[in-house]
Amino acid sequence: LYRRWGRERIPGDDRAFAVVDAWAERFRHLRSWEDNLRDQNITNRREIYRRFAAWLAKRYDTVAIEDIDLGKLAKAPLAEEGTAKSNYSADNRRMVAPSSLVTILKQTLTREGVRVIEVNAAHTTAECNECGHVETFDSAAQLVRNCPACGAVYDQDENASINVMRRA
Repeated sequence: LYRRWGRERIPGDDRAFAVVDAWAERFRHLRSWEDNLRDQNITNRREIYRRFAAWLAKRYDTVAIEDIDLGKLAKAPLAEEGTAKSNYSADNRRMVAPSSLVTILKQTLTREGVRVIEVNAAHTTAECNECGHVETFDSAAQLVRNCPACGAVYDQDENASINVMRRA
């Protein structure tokens, strides 16, 4: 509308158009600033991931990674689903771009001669590393878990890590 108005001016609209024109100029400036800041953040994030991968490559000959589509975890809800599905954790997952981390890890580790083993991610959190019992649960609500079969108490992330290492 603004561009069309600029091409098809109306007599006496100078003052109103000047206000909109100033707003449009400020909008272009802020958009450019935001785009530049986003690019800087992406570059910084990639550098952090690259350094982490280099650190791993110096310390390990083999690294096990779950074969999981992290992009699905970070997927934003559809517009027609509204904001009810949007939450702080999902926003953070998109911001840190975990699939980018995995890609950089695989590339850097492979280039440095580290063996990368991708393991099936099914039930790594839900399977008790002590007895093998599998029970799905709300992993967001229960970070520490009691196995109903053997009574083992474990942190779900530590448990998943042990299961990933065993599968590798």
